[in-house]
This record gives sequence, C-alpha cells and structure tokens, in this order.
Amino acid sequence: MAHANSFIAAGKQVLVASILMFVGSMAYAQSEGTMEAQEMREAQSAESVATAQGGTGEMRASMPGAAWSQFKRNLGVRFFNFTSNKMDQANLNGGRYESYSYFSLEYRLSRNEKIAIRPAFLLNSGGRGFGGEQFDSEFKWSDTYINYANYSWKWTPFDLDHSSSIRLYLPTSELSQERGMIARIRGYFIAGAPITSRLTYAIHFQPDYYIQKRTGYANDRGFANGNKNYGYDGWVELNYRINRMFSVASSIGHTQMWHHSVPIENVTVRQYENVTLETSVGINVGALSSSIGVSQNRNQLETNQRYKKEFSLFRDDETQYFARSYYRF
Repeated sequence: MAHANSFIAAGKQVLVASILMFVGSMAYAQSEGTMEAQEMREAQSAESVATAQGGTGEMRASMPGAAWSQFKRNLGVRFFNFTSNKMDQANLNGGRYESYSYFSLEYRLSRNEKIAIRPAFLLNSGGRGFGGEQFDSEFKWSDTYINYANYSWKWTPFDLDHSSSIRLYLPTSELSQERGMIARIRGYFIAGAPITSRLTYAIHFQPDYYIQKRTGYANDRGFANGNKNYGYDGWVELNYRINRMFSVASSIGHTQMWHHSVPIENVTVRQYENVTLETSVGINVGALSSSIGVSQNRNQLETNQRYKKEFSLFRDDETQYFARSYYRF
C-alpha cells in the first residue's frame, strides 16, 4: 500500500512539472513513436482520398497568391517533450526532473513526404541525489537533427501501414563536440495495423550509426572510453483506444549499441544491450497528444555478480516515471 501511495505521489509530481513546462497546457504526454505512427496513418488516409478523387497527391498552385497561401499551409510547428524522474530517487527524496524537448519546424513536400528541422535541448530541475547532495537546475543544447519522412516507401511484404524516416543529427551539443562526433545517421521505420476497431499494434525499428573524428575520448576521471559506433532500437507497441480522448498502451523494446575500440589505450570493443518495458495512459485533446506512465530499462549484459540484479517487474532502481507530450501548433 505504501509503495502504491509513493507511485501516486510521484506520478502527481511528474504531472505538475509537465504542467509548468507547458505553461498551463494539459500535461499527460504521448510517446514520439506513437505520434509518428498516428501521423503515418493520417498521411496515408489523405493519400487514399486524393487517389479516389482522381488526384495525383502532388501539390500545385498556378497563381502567386495561391502559391504563397499553399506554402503557409504546408508549414507546421510541433513541440515534443519527455520528462522523467527515477523511481528510486522519487520514492526516497523526490529526486530531480530531467527533460528532453525539441521544437520542430516542418514543411510538407507532398502528401507522402515532409522534411523538418528539430533543435533539441535538455532542461533539468534542481533536486537531491542519493547522498543528499543538491543539484542545481541546468539547461543544455542537445543535438539538432534534420528529419525526412516518407509514407509511400513500402518496405514490408505485407499490407501494413508504414512510415520511413531518415534523420541526420548535427553535433550542436557540448558533449558531442567534446567527443568528436561529426554526424549521426538514424533511420526510423514503423509498420502496423489494427487488430480490432480499438486495438492496434506497431513495430518500430531504428538503426543508428555515428561518424566520429576519433574512436575514443577521456572520461571525467581521465580514463579512455570508446566512442559510439553503431546500434539499433526496436520495440513492439500495443495501443488500445478507450474512446476518442483516452487510450492505454504497453510496449517491449530491445536496444544494442557497439562502441569503438581504442587499441593504444587497451580499450576493447564494448557492447551494451538493454530490454525496456513500458506502460502508459494517454489522452488526446485537440492538438495535444499525451501520456504518463512508467518505463523499466534493464541491462542484459551485466556480468559483475556483485551488481547483477534478479528480474523484478518495475523494480525501482531500473524504472522511471515519465510524461511525454507532442503538440501541434
């Protein structure tokens, strides 16, 4: 019962923090991946209507005034935020809120294509650590990326909704600059279909590749570490729509990342592997898609028996509370 009360109290804290970040907007949040899948279905629905009406899906305008009006219609602005709080710290002393956000300036090239630039930033609140140390609030730029999305590339052999994106990340963050990142290339592929009128599934896959100036860097203690090389994220998501406003979702994901070796420092290739479990409650109100939930991230390659943990669903030292929001202006 005490644990349940702690869960409710921490959930309320995440909700309050998100409300402040959105300047009074509703602060349940929905995942970026779920929002991408929703936009995929909307784009394909619009293309089906255009085809049924004999259109080609292209956007044309013959008059200068009409061209300017169409240009403005094709522009869009979005805002995405992910706010989290570690469960063990929240249950102990409140912890600190960490957030990742971006503004997205988008232009629709056709009914099936759009391009966007997304400057991202990190905003963390003040708070206390396990040892009682006080952390100050901080703002940092993250890596800006350019996103090209295409809803007509059919990359599955089955009749599924599908979306493909290519993302080019630029080293605008201090961390990426310090470690010598030149660029990061990330694909994002989504396929899914309805199971019933209310239940849908989506499969997400994100291959990841880093272009680095050097294979390694020195950490805060002066020891050599290998830079990120390549990897992937993949997950399967189930979403049940209760009504037009509310939904519930669960997902299971698998992540692997390989790091470069640094032979001169006797650093070998390192591999990281994690499994993620997530469950959330979502809300859609007008232009805002949101959800709030819990996410467990488990290290699958922990070999040190001193620190190796037996599996327990949503154990507090592997889990975080989160709120994610996507708003269309």
